[in-house]
Amino acid sequence: MGSEMGGRKQRVSFCIYAITILSFIIVSCAKAEIDNSPNIDITSREVTPTVTVPNTTEPPIEHPTNIPTASPTPAPAQPKYPNPTLGGALTIASVAEISHRDVHQQSQYALASLGPGIAYSRLLKIETGPDIDKHSLTLMCDLCKTWTMKDDFSYEFHIREDVYWHPNRDMRKRRLNAADLIYSYNRIMTEGWANSRLYRDKGIEEFTSSSAYILNVSTSFQDNDSLLSLADANSKIVAHEIVDKYGDLKSSPVIGTGPWIWEGTSVEAGYDFVSNPDYFEPGIPYLDQLFIKSLPNPDSREHGWQKHAAALETGLVDMIMMNALEMKKWDPNLQPYKIHKSNNPTKKIALGINVQSEPLNNLTVRTAILNALDPWDYMDMIWNGTGSSDIGIPIYLPNAGISEDDTRARYFANPSKARNLVKDLPDDIPLDISLTVAEFDDEHLQLALRIADDLTEAGFNIETRAIHPSQYWEQLISPLKTYQLVLGSLPPITTTNSFLTGILHSRGMINLADHRDGTLDLMIEEQISELNEELRIQKLSDIQGHILENRYMFTPINAPSYWIYSNTIENFYPNNTMDEYSHWAHVWIDS
Repeated sequence: MGSEMGGRKQRVSFCIYAITILSFIIVSCAKAEIDNSPNIDITSREVTPTVTVPNTTEPPIEHPTNIPTASPTPAPAQPKYPNPTLGGALTIASVAEISHRDVHQQSQYALASLGPGIAYSRLLKIETGPDIDKHSLTLMCDLCKTWTMKDDFSYEFHIREDVYWHPNRDMRKRRLNAADLIYSYNRIMTEGWANSRLYRDKGIEEFTSSSAYILNVSTSFQDNDSLLSLADANSKIVAHEIVDKYGDLKSSPVIGTGPWIWEGTSVEAGYDFVSNPDYFEPGIPYLDQLFIKSLPNPDSREHGWQKHAAALETGLVDMIMMNALEMKKWDPNLQPYKIHKSNNPTKKIALGINVQSEPLNNLTVRTAILNALDPWDYMDMIWNGTGSSDIGIPIYLPNAGISEDDTRARYFANPSKARNLVKDLPDDIPLDISLTVAEFDDEHLQLALRIADDLTEAGFNIETRAIHPSQYWEQLISPLKTYQLVLGSLPPITTTNSFLTGILHSRGMINLADHRDGTLDLMIEEQISELNEELRIQKLSDIQGHILENRYMFTPINAPSYWIYSNTIENFYPNNTMDEYSHWAHVWIDS
């Protein structure tokens, strides 16, 4: 889409996002954490705009099509890969169990992107390929041909007319149309379901249609991330006939329009798929079969990762996932395999500073705290030097992130300065500080001890307190913050605006720093509605600078995960942002 549109400037109505999360722990193929968190909606504490949601599931009534006020945006061309090898089968290891197959009622990576969910299509998808940055959020059409943004910031999508539902005894073969999308989106927004606010919180107000292959998307406020919700892995298009017959999709056949046809599910074996011969992209997928095999959950304390390594070595599977620590232990045996660093972190551990508590309401104290810490040293000691340290905001625009070298030199790794700042504090400022750590695993505790030691060296009196993860979530969303310093995993938020509004805005449900900073709030709100990419990059840089200058929070650990796979596998370029899964259709096996 173009970065600027003609016509009047829409009045921005700011809404703090509701981020529905069934699990705050990212479930990956390599490591399945214990989910100790309740189902939580991270919602604004204030009233959000009322959203009109149509509840009809009937086909749309035809009306004359409005003439777009801007040139339609063509779908980016699908990347063409030279000389792919056609046929063959790929077996991928998975560890997470799913409770049912209804892709609208729960939000889980193993269901949406590494399980039955890959049979479904979406209106939009995230572009992947050898020339695409794996952190890119470039949108491209999946079920659409083109889309247009209008002067009122609504969207018009032209739907493909060559998309057919997978053949099945429970429904006649028919073409997909706009009514299927409207039905699916309204079903996703069912109150109380995992993604009920997926669209509302991005400003999407209503889905309508003026003809069988036109979809109109109206908005209640301007949000530069609104279309990302339509590319979200949970934003799947399902057939109403299957829901009508079975009541839901929990145990029904999996009938989609994607490149993979679901053949069956086995508790012991996993999920079987075959290529869709009627898929609308000619020649896709390259493979004939795809198997997702369930393996036991690895447990780092018992070296359960060795079972996954053995499965790869013996040919039981072709691809597994590991974290950096597991790879270090297995390093001598990695020679025969290819390795791809995923853009989904295995761990994302943040340090929050409650600026309402004494002495952390003093900026000099907070400055001394950051000066005393060296997250990059922690990464070297605990995570084998892999990963990154930053504020934690998921940012995908080029040059919008902060420089780690500059951040370290300016705000961290200066223990002598920290000691001097503490020594020069007035006598009436207490030096007793509590560090609360969520006891997810040994790495959380090791990091907390390193932080406590460095703060003690700076002159603070640190009390370290470990709490259960469920208590940690309760403290995060409580309007009355009881912690001073808090260390724990962040929820798996994948978009920039969701993080800014949920974690950093003063009216966000978490507001990790518990600040009352109207300047930061305004900066976040203005960034949300900025459509010019260059201006948005500058605003994001300013926001990060403001957070660091005020020492509100930092994410010392963004530990990556890695795909490890057979040397015969080619064209594997995953972009796991927002749990994207379209890359599986473009993999081939070089015989």
